[in-house]
Amino acid sequence: MKVSIRGINLPITSNTINEFFELPDF
Repeated sequence: MKVSIRGINLPITSNTINEFFELPDF
């Protein structure tokens, strides 16, 4: 599964999900 962040497609991994949810809401 991939997510588009600022126009960049990044692969979703456990680490990526953890970092994503640690970010504040934009």
